[in-house]
Amino acid sequence: MRIGIDARMYNEGLGIGRYVSQLIKNLELIDHENEYVIFLRKNNWELYTPHASNFTKVYADIPWYSLQEQIMFPFILCRRHLDLMHFPHFSVPVLYRTPFLVTIHDLIMLNMPLSSRLAATRHGSVWYQVKYSAYRFLLSWITTHARAILTVSHASKSDIIRAFPSAARKIHVLVNGIAPRIAPIHPEKSVLQPYFLYVGNAYPHKNINNLLAAWKHLRTRNFPFYLTLCGQEDYFASQVRRAIIENGLQGLAFHIGSMSEPGLAWLYENAVALVAPSLSEGFGLPAVEALSYSLPVIASDIPIFHEVLGEYALYFNPHDPQAMAKSIEDFISQRHIWVDTAKRAQEIIRKKYDWKKNALRTLDIYKELNV
Repeated sequence: MRIGIDARMYNEGLGIGRYVSQLIKNLELIDHENEYVIFLRKNNWELYTPHASNFTKVYADIPWYSLQEQIMFPFILCRRHLDLMHFPHFSVPVLYRTPFLVTIHDLIMLNMPLSSRLAATRHGSVWYQVKYSAYRFLLSWITTHARAILTVSHASKSDIIRAFPSAARKIHVLVNGIAPRIAPIHPEKSVLQPYFLYVGNAYPHKNINNLLAAWKHLRTRNFPFYLTLCGQEDYFASQVRRAIIENGLQGLAFHIGSMSEPGLAWLYENAVALVAPSLSEGFGLPAVEALSYSLPVIASDIPIFHEVLGEYALYFNPHDPQAMAKSIEDFISQRHIWVDTAKRAQEIIRKKYDWKKNALRTLDIYKELNV
């Protein structure tokens, strides 16, 4: 079977990019029979070199969510005579007619209230409504035409079924994995200690504004800890830096941009705890990765975190900054308990969330679809 994988987000950040790179890496290790064609963009072309003879890479510098993606990308795919195509994100060209499966990580954009969705765009509300309508249409088309739908948690599966009930029979839950622990290297940017850590992008549903409001409250109580925010540099990161100033947290809270893998490992190993304040998530990989480094986690009291973190996290109300601050103070007063909890969680989390298991199950689904 000749299988294509859309890797245009290969190795970009902690989310889909991590998922794609780990899937390809592990498929190279376990599948020596099927033929794979990996589609990459200019910015990640050099980041991937096939390590197995049945894997080849193809240049496809097509932007995500673009008209080119809908019109030009299908022609690039069709020239490769694929039997099956795997799209690791909902951005699928509707003109493509070869059998395909898709990974839908979450429906956050669909589930957010209108005010939050508008906060997540830099464009006017009219243009946003056009894009949102296109998004809903695309999801409906995908859930109808995909041979299989992969998702990363039961919480996300429930969201998909709620929005598109007819898709229920074709959904498979394949949880994300954790990369092997690597040697930490001190980041080039200075990091003041002791610090609490946030890892991820700065989109509105990540709820960083409430986290900063909680830190402002903690400041009035002479809380002796810094807040380090690690994530990609974009428009939303600049908004966070502005919010730090508006909350009077200069010198106490810092957005340090994205990190290399060794730099992120150093942040995990040296933080007091990871704070995950999201209002919604598909999986919450940074929180799981933090526990794999024995770093305690303080997280939003939302279903997905209970699913993936279980009893190994301290939970707070993400809508109430003062309640968030209280939970952080409670953590400090019981720090020894939560440090022990994180140490117990490390091995359990690493066994439960394994990229090789994810790839093996994905390969099983590829084979099931080869009819």
